[in-house]
Amino acid sequence: MNMKFDIHVHVAQLHRHESTDQFVVHRPNRYVRMFLRQLGMSRQQLRQPTANAMVRDRLLNWASAATIDRFVLLAMDSAFTADGQPDPAASAWVVDNRFVAELARLHPSLLFGASVHPYRKDAQALTRTVIDAGACLMKWIPSAQRIQLDDPRCLPVYDLLAASGVPLLVHTGNEHSGSGGPNPWNAPGLLATPLRRGVKVIAAHCGARLFLHERSGFDAFCRMAREHELLYGDLGAFAIPTRIRPLRALQRDPLLLSKVVYGSDFPATTMAQWFVFSVGLSEVRRILREPNPLERPYLLMRSMGLPDEVFTRAAGILRLPASSREAP
Repeated sequence: MNMKFDIHVHVAQLHRHESTDQFVVHRPNRYVRMFLRQLGMSRQQLRQPTANAMVRDRLLNWASAATIDRFVLLAMDSAFTADGQPDPAASAWVVDNRFVAELARLHPSLLFGASVHPYRKDAQALTRTVIDAGACLMKWIPSAQRIQLDDPRCLPVYDLLAASGVPLLVHTGNEHSGSGGPNPWNAPGLLATPLRRGVKVIAAHCGARLFLHERSGFDAFCRMAREHELLYGDLGAFAIPTRIRPLRALQRDPLLLSKVVYGSDFPATTMAQWFVFSVGLSEVRRILREPNPLERPYLLMRSMGLPDEVFTRAAGILRLPASSREAP
C-alpha cells in the first residue's frame, strides 16, 4: 500500500527560544491563538520549561493515531536583512533545523523539513548540512523571511537542491503570520527562477487567497503549473470557505490535479461547516467530532473526492529514504 503524506506541518520551538518565545508568548496574534487552540494549551503553559515537551508529545500522539502515514515537520529560519544580517525584530516564527530534525527522529511517521535562508553567509554549508541530516524538503516564506527568489545569492542554494533532489516548498499568496513582510515577494511568477535551475518547487497554497478582499495568485499558479514540469502545488489551509472554488477548479482539470500534493498547514483550522453543501451534514458533523487536528483536514479533503494520488504523490517529489516510500 502506498504511503499517504502531509507535507506541511508547522511546529513551535517555545521555551527560552529568543525569537519564537517573544512572538508566541508576548505578541497578540491571530496565528498564535489558532496554534494554542489546536494544541489545547494556554499562554501560561507556553511559559513553562515543559512547553517544548508538551508540543512534542501532542504531535507524536496525533501522528501515531492519524490515517496519514508521514508528516513533514517544518523548520523556519530567521528573517535576514538585505545585507545578510539576522533580523530578529522581523522574525515572526523561528524554528531551528536541529530542533525539527531531533523531533523527526522520535517517530517513523515524522520527516524533517529544513529551512535555510539563502542570504546567510554560511547558506551553502548549512544547506549541505541539513541535506546530510535527512531533510526531505526546504521551506521558505519569502515575505516573512525577506527572501527575494530572484536574488543571485539564492542561485547556489538552488543548485544544491537540484543536485540532491530536495524540493523547495515556497509560500505563495498573501502571508498572515504577522511578519508584515512584502507580500509581492510571494507571487507564483517568481518561482520561475528556481524552476529554471532544475529545482522541484511546491507552491504552498497554490497561490490562493485567504480573504476575499485580497488579490489571488491562483490563476498565476495554474499557468505556471501548466508550463513547468517541476512545479507542484500543495493544499495547505484549503479547508476554508474562500478556497472551495480553487479546490473545485483543481479537481476539474486533470493536468492541474496531477500537480497537487496534500498538506494540512497545521495549525490551520478545518472549517468543515462551510463545506456542508458539498459533503453533507452528517459528514460535516463526523469531521468536526474528530479530536485529532491532524486528521480533520485529511477527512475533509477525502470527503471532497480527492483521489489517492493527491495524498501519495509526495513520495515521488520529496527526498526520502527507501523506508519512507512504502507502507509496511
